[in-house]
Amino acid sequence: FTSHASHSARVVNILGDDKNVYNVGALAIEYMQNFESYTAEEFDSLFQFDLNTPFILTTYHPDTRNLGNEEKIRSLTQALHAISFPVLCTLPNADREGMLVREALVKYEREYPDKIKCFENLGQKGYMTAMKHCKFMLGNTSSGIIEAATFDKVVIDVGDRQKGRLAGENVIHVGHEAEDILKGVEKIETMPEKQYVNPYGDGNTSQKILDILEEL
Repeated sequence: FTSHASHSARVVNILGDDKNVYNVGALAIEYMQNFESYTAEEFDSLFQFDLNTPFILTTYHPDTRNLGNEEKIRSLTQALHAISFPVLCTLPNADREGMLVREALVKYEREYPDKIKCFENLGQKGYMTAMKHCKFMLGNTSSGIIEAATFDKVVIDVGDRQKGRLAGENVIHVGHEAEDILKGVEKIETMPEKQYVNPYGDGNTSQKILDILEEL
């Protein structure tokens, strides 16, 4: 069971046979369509962050193929500082050089607590609530590639971590330099608000899987 027709084609190419290969979309989209988000009041009570003020949702993981993450996270924080919106940030995973990224973000939060607020984890419901309410997303997390279009959110995808992954027209790919990131922000300001088609499906994935299994 794959999340896109092009992924099914790759599986068929590997197997040499299309038997039992099905494109059903991403399960995450189904969750997004059915989850009940926190209210702004509930979110503020849990995380002390105001969803009613326009903000950026940021998650930045280390680049594990081309290292030098210390310089890359420095460029990211420089760009964030130049953007007028406050930042809600979830901290990176435990990949190689992840601690460099984490320490830089936490240090930036200590220096500018009114600019950025960092969280280890918002939980799935908290993260999806933040995505639903943010002005746009900025970073290099897979949620910007797979889920964001369902909420019609524009994403500035920084660097090469997601390079090669299928992305919708809501995703703007930029380089690591602060100048590149800020050009992406400028591009967002000229884009009209619109409804995006998510290439990873429209939900109902689990029912599609069950129907196929029952038929088999």
